[in-house]
Amino acid sequence: MKGFIEDRSNFALFNCMGTPMIEAMLPQVIESGIPFFAPFSGALSARPKNVRNVFNIRASYADEAEQLVQHLATIGIKRIAIVYQNNAFGKEVFDATQLSMAKHKLDATAIVTVESNSSDVNAAVAKITTSNPEAVLVGLAGKPTIDFVKAIRLQRKGLPLYALSIMGAAATLKAMGDDATGIAVSQVVPMPGNTVVPMVREFQQAWKAAGVTLEPSHLALEGYINARVFAEAVQARRAQCHAQQLHRQHLEPQALRPRRF
Repeated sequence: MKGFIEDRSNFALFNCMGTPMIEAMLPQVIESGIPFFAPFSGALSARPKNVRNVFNIRASYADEAEQLVQHLATIGIKRIAIVYQNNAFGKEVFDATQLSMAKHKLDATAIVTVESNSSDVNAAVAKITTSNPEAVLVGLAGKPTIDFVKAIRLQRKGLPLYALSIMGAAATLKAMGDDATGIAVSQVVPMPGNTVVPMVREFQQAWKAAGVTLEPSHLALEGYINARVFAEAVQARRAQCHAQQLHRQHLEPQALRPRRF
């Protein structure tokens, strides 16, 4: 990290992934002033206030949790259980969920945590199923997600599960197999196959032109959107600065134009 920052040929850091890594990087990023663009995290810790060189594109985990609760309240589901990971990410999702449920006058039938090594997943499932919920809000990521879903499907096969976009990675869903059926996952970008949306249509064209053989995914579309916004921000500043004068301090928040999908 120190080497990247000290190398003045590096203009910015782009699409760095993982909340713990981003949290560790931010003090040096903020001190150095290097543009830190589109960190791949929905955590509030990746959104420091009054910092001019950190540019977030992704919606926060709190935003996603609020939308999931609002959806459940809209369709009349009131008996909701909550499971979240016993770490900073899970706690943030839980806090946002609690605020949203209070706003919609909903009480949780059960609130349980799961350790990152899934050691207590069966106990969590037992507590949830005993509470007889109509749906479960899932604030898990990685291995705990897979283990929890497989365990709860053994107890309540058709129980609706609602999860954040971080759970929707193709590898995670593939690992779940048929147990993934019936899981609703919030997303922070449009459907990657919905070419009615101009940005998605352009993404599809670029995807095909690059000769990629994989199926387009939400994650790939998010990366494309981040790159497009970054490129447009840099181009906007180039119009005002000679290319050789485009230094780190020239990428300012006003260079980012709102995008609608």
